[in-house]
Amino acid sequence: MVFLLLLPLVFALALRRLVGIARQMARGSLRLAQGRRTLRGVAAAAAYLALLGYSAGLALALAHAVVVAADRTAAWLALAGWVLGYPLVYFCAAWVFFHAFERPGAGR
Repeated sequence: MVFLLLLPLVFALALRRLVGIARQMARGSLRLAQGRRTLRGVAAAAAYLALLGYSAGLALALAHAVVVAADRTAAWLALAGWVLGYPLVYFCAAWVFFHAFERPGAGR
């Protein structure tokens, strides 16, 4: 029950982070941290794509369960797996983003 209450919050945070990272990278106000740039770049790209893909998958699974599914019970059970895994995917991606990016002028 708690997951269902936190899901909209985590989903909104993930969308905000995805849009924010793309916008900041385009403006140049966010860059890869120094040291092992290739590894951090690959990790950041993988985390971004994983969060984007999981968010899209969750939205599609929710739309399927609500609109399309003939067997609603099976659709909602399939959706439960997506819902339970989403906070984990979000926080893992946030951890990678924290270590992969730095703002110009901001020292660590």
